Amino acid sequence: MNIIKATATVSLFTLVSRVTGFLRDIIIAAFVDKWLCDIFIISTKLGNMLRKIFAEGAFQASFVPKFSEILHKQGAKEAQKVASEAFSFLFSAVCLVCILVIVFYHYVLRLVAPSFQVGSLQYNIGMETGRLCFLFLMAASLSALFSGILNSYNKFVLSSSIQCIFNLSLMVAVLAGPLCFANVAYTMSCSVVIAGALQTAILWLRVKNVAFGVGFKPRFFSSEVKGIAGNMIPAMLSYGVWQINMLVDMRIASSMSVGTVTYLHFADRLNQLPLSLIGIATGTSLLVALSLSLAKKRLQFANSQFNASVLVVTSLSMPVLFIAFILAPELITIVFKRGLFNEYDVLITSQALMGFMSGLPAYVLSKVFTATFFALKDTITPVKIGIVSVVSNIIVLYVLSPIWAHVGIALATSISSWVNAILLYCILYKRGTIKIYNSTWRRIFLQIAAVSIASIFVYVFASFIRNQQFEGARLAFFTFLNISIGCFLFIACGHRLGGFNAKAFLKKLKK
Repeated sequence: MNIIKATATVSLFTLVSRVTGFLRDIIIAAFVDKWLCDIFIISTKLGNMLRKIFAEGAFQASFVPKFSEILHKQGAKEAQKVASEAFSFLFSAVCLVCILVIVFYHYVLRLVAPSFQVGSLQYNIGMETGRLCFLFLMAASLSALFSGILNSYNKFVLSSSIQCIFNLSLMVAVLAGPLCFANVAYTMSCSVVIAGALQTAILWLRVKNVAFGVGFKPRFFSSEVKGIAGNMIPAMLSYGVWQINMLVDMRIASSMSVGTVTYLHFADRLNQLPLSLIGIATGTSLLVALSLSLAKKRLQFANSQFNASVLVVTSLSMPVLFIAFILAPELITIVFKRGLFNEYDVLITSQALMGFMSGLPAYVLSKVFTATFFALKDTITPVKIGIVSVVSNIIVLYVLSPIWAHVGIALATSISSWVNAILLYCILYKRGTIKIYNSTWRRIFLQIAAVSIASIFVYVFASFIRNQQFEGARLAFFTFLNISIGCFLFIACGHRLGGFNAKAFLKKLKK
């Protein structure tokens, strides 16, 4: 399996999904009041949090290595049986979780947003929209299973781009909302449920076309499913400890001024673009590739794949970090400043973006390191490290948020990401099975030198743009030109210094 090509495929079609996501957020920022944005974001966060813990996180980390092993050793017939049993287990478990959360959602809302006073308009809307949005967990969980099957067949396109349906559905809801309900938050919540059902149906049909049909089995708790479920528990803890960060962040943000939840959400949306294109894409493809290599006892090849992934994420994340940090105000202005989103909103959101971006390399490297632990069938160590990182996040959060408000929340997330990445690699290095080569370290330092040179130009050009006070299309043009030249300088300097070989990268991409 070509790890660079697989990562590029996931990244490309994740980009399509993220572009529609930006269009969605642009429309929401322009047409929805910030107090309603706060409520809707809080309503969707919990379901997304559990989706990342339970489905896309723990389940995929446990299911993909097991399914890949059975598929390549025992054939498609046995793989179909395991897939149907896993589907039945996941469906039953998520149904139970959904029922419990919907019934007791008033306790959940008080935990997540204690500033919403019982009986207030915020509280009542939050209760209704939150219960609706939580149903999305069911669809997202089943979609994660079908995506895992497609990824095991090296079919990354649909699973990477399926989120477009969710984004398009929300855009329609915002624009058509006033025609359906007096409050657009209700229309948006209904669209979440509809989009989830469509995503699940499309992925199920694609799996049936590529591999086999997946159906419900009344008796599904086989030894394979027990193994998957057993591995899910530590993996859930691993992903869960990171989601505690988000829960604490949201709880503190909701107690600040109106719009703080929205500002952090939009800043994180820009931050999530490189995270998805680089970190999640690499982690997804690396988990499959390393699982196959280690199953075949090809340790040297597994190390080569790991080092290739590290170089990919560093060579892509570092220029993004420096460019986005320098150009944060311009990027937020171009993307969001229109309609109800004004100059003050741009200032606050760009400050939060700089805070989030400072942890970008650490976050994407953590995805690579965590995928490596899971491929080695060690789901316990990331949990332990995650707990340490969460504790560090909470400590920093309560120290910085009273001083720097929204910026303190973003910085706490970045600092905990660095703690997580450093500790994960220290343990990998100590074990000696998978490690970063000395030659890889040398190329990383040369990449840092190259991006430093490019950043000087980006900063000088950005100062010129601000002095000219460009707006609208002219601001977008000169900002894009600045980014393009900065990227070219980084590639040229990196190639010249030996930080990476652009020709070799393109050659592997074409294979």
